[in-house]
Amino acid sequence: MPITQIAEFKAHPRHAQGAAFSPDGDEIATTGMDAVAQIWSASDFALLRTLEAHEKSVNAIAISPDGEIAITASSDRTAIVWDYRQARALQTLTGFRNTLAAARFSPDGRRAAVSSYDGRIGVWERDCLGLPPSAGAPNLDRIPQHPSRRQILARRTPRRRFVV
Repeated sequence: MPITQIAEFKAHPRHAQGAAFSPDGDEIATTGMDAVAQIWSASDFALLRTLEAHEKSVNAIAISPDGEIAITASSDRTAIVWDYRQARALQTLTGFRNTLAAARFSPDGRRAAVSSYDGRIGVWERDCLGLPPSAGAPNLDRIPQHPSRRQILARRTPRRRFVV
């Protein structure tokens, strides 16, 4: 089935880097080189709220399937976890060595992944993103690439270490 353009609007003063619909389809989240993510009405394209905390270009945004949280990925080498409805930063994920390019939630919303220009992927469980049931995020250990060319990730908590 063909796709037909129904609208176009100016979301950012410079490059618009990314766009994502909210799970209910009522909103469009956009990211841009102006270091912000903006949430727009999908019906009339009115600006509803702005997510502002990055120092450089915001390259991607992912919204959890329940619409409660979002994650932005930035050229400032951080990802920020947001209260999506309140446009409030909950947690900044650091430790990346290069620009962050993309962010996604798993279909069930329990995990989030962020990709970096250096080829690494960070993966978090939702309860480790500063949200109930537990507070604080564990460290993400980036293990050098395995000779099989598969990337290995490990997550460390005070009591356990998981390797994927």
